[in-house]
Amino acid sequence: MGKKRSTKTFDSEPAYSRLRTTCFKLRGMSYLIEFCGNHPCPPLDEDDAFYGISVILGELHDEVRTVAREIEADDIAGAQRLKKEESK
Repeated sequence: MGKKRSTKTFDSEPAYSRLRTTCFKLRGMSYLIEFCGNHPCPPLDEDDAFYGISVILGELHDEVRTVAREIEADDIAGAQRLKKEESK
């Protein structure tokens, strides 16, 4: 008989901690965009700066979706366990 595949991830950092870190990154990006014009040395090439911001935002988007999937998988597993316990 084959082994049942586990739905849990074995990251060293829990999902809520990664989500909090992502929120701090978003807050930093917000401050960067808000105060960029007030900086004494603004970027020379705005296109490169906006491209870099878009790349970082894409990575943050992926992090949030990954955490959301993990939370959803945990919720589904919990509901299935509850259903099994109720049926006994």
